[in-house]
Amino acid sequence: MSNNKPVPKFQAVLRISKRSNPEVISRSRIYVTEMTGNAYFPNPSPSLSSISTQIQLLEDAFSKSQTGLKGSVAQLIPIRRQLLLMLKALAAYVEAVANEESDLAGPIIQSAGMDVKRAPPKPNRAFTAEALPMSGQIRLSTQAIPRSVFIYQVSTQPNNPASWETVHIDLRVKKTLTGLTPGIRYYFRMATVTNKIQSDWSPMVAVIAR
Repeated sequence: MSNNKPVPKFQAVLRISKRSNPEVISRSRIYVTEMTGNAYFPNPSPSLSSISTQIQLLEDAFSKSQTGLKGSVAQLIPIRRQLLLMLKALAAYVEAVANEESDLAGPIIQSAGMDVKRAPPKPNRAFTAEALPMSGQIRLSTQAIPRSVFIYQVSTQPNNPASWETVHIDLRVKKTLTGLTPGIRYYFRMATVTNKIQSDWSPMVAVIAR
């Protein structure tokens, strides 16, 4: 791997949790309509049929609550909550599918009737490089992140994008390089991959091998 650009991450945004029940019902039906037959989403999870059923339950419960029948409002609350949970899961599915196609992630999310938000880049963790007493050895390390893969790269000509070479792709945060040339200044950088999303490269760290 050379100087790859970080994979952009786009979020599917619903913005319906604080809306009225009629608005939740209307927006939910838009998602179902836009995703029905949509080639980008062959296997929606939860299924569109189960969401449609929950939408109808909410509409029926809302209509009943408007009659003033005792207890009808209380019955409405868990039905609405369940629908919102299902929609949140659906948005997560849309987001995951969209980010598999990074160049089209935004339009794919929009094709589901959902809003798009680009997530801010995750900050890189502290990254260190230390020349060890043994000749030609440098130890690289960073802070652990659960369920993440760490990518370390090295270069002696950091301004040349083609010069960067990957020396570590692993779940482990520590890597000791051997066989380096004493007296040579090496430049290192790192990135993390979490949920298939690669972060920006860290600032470079320079070390002279002993």
